[in-house]
Amino acid sequence: MRTLSLLSLTVVIVALGGLAQGLRAAEPGWMLRPGPDGVTVVAPSGRDLFGYLKTKPAGSSLSANSACGIYPLLTPSGESVAALAPKDHPHHRGVFFAWYEVDGFAKADFWGWGAHAPTEDRRIVNTSLRLEGASGADSRLVVENEWRVADRVMLREALTVASRALPEGNWHELTFVLTPVDEITVPRAAFSGFCVKGRAGADPRVSSPDGPVKLPAPKHDDPTTGWPDAAWYDYTARLDTGKTAGVAVFSHPSNPTTRWHNPVGIAMLNPCILMDGDLKLRPARPLTLRYAVFAHDGPAPAVALDRLAMEYRAKSAK
Repeated sequence: MRTLSLLSLTVVIVALGGLAQGLRAAEPGWMLRPGPDGVTVVAPSGRDLFGYLKTKPAGSSLSANSACGIYPLLTPSGESVAALAPKDHPHHRGVFFAWYEVDGFAKADFWGWGAHAPTEDRRIVNTSLRLEGASGADSRLVVENEWRVADRVMLREALTVASRALPEGNWHELTFVLTPVDEITVPRAAFSGFCVKGRAGADPRVSSPDGPVKLPAPKHDDPTTGWPDAAWYDYTARLDTGKTAGVAVFSHPSNPTTRWHNPVGIAMLNPCILMDGDLKLRPARPLTLRYAVFAHDGPAPAVALDRLAMEYRAKSAK
């Protein structure tokens, strides 16, 4: 009987150990939820933070050849503060990076505008997407894209999105490493590059650390009308759901000289590095650009934005 009891006890201990192991394995963590056009990044709390579109959604009115951007961009309450293919600019796609004129072995418009370079057979193609090193409060989405003219690669893009769900909103740091296959030139421009197409609404307001911005609207064809650099700019509006929400954009000081194309009327925040002259890229010298976005409910939380900007700008460029 004693032998049987010990054996039974051993079985119980092993079973309990296996159960505990199973419970540990079942603990929630960061995850990617696949969808028909991309993935959704889900925090350990179960909160959806954002989606990454690899391909154009079926039935979408997106006029650009490429998706390859963040959409939706969600606040803690689940409101998307980014727009996909709005009627005023159907080639815009949430939070994205593209240039409307690239000169290399061919001229190419990857933005989708078509005014200065061809868009036909010019597309950004996703080649890899994975969640890496996600633990605790932080996640890292690693994305690899190719900018192609027909089947020939012009530029390779490596993007890392480091995310954190904060009480005041959802924080994302985006690092782009852009490596051309051959030398290319991106001509001087009043806009393009990293862009956040906000979700338009009533009583739109753009603010900065100095408060509501009252500068004249920048002109899309005049680089001299760009707004001065600032630690952050925020677009907030009352959405058609009745809620007020917005998105702030931060440009890291390690980026090239930056001024901003922020036309309030089209809910666009665009820290542009092209306003002062042409940009030349070579294969041996990849260009690294760093930005952050913060999706929030309610009016722009200026105190939190100032704190986040200070912490972000203090981070090493390496």
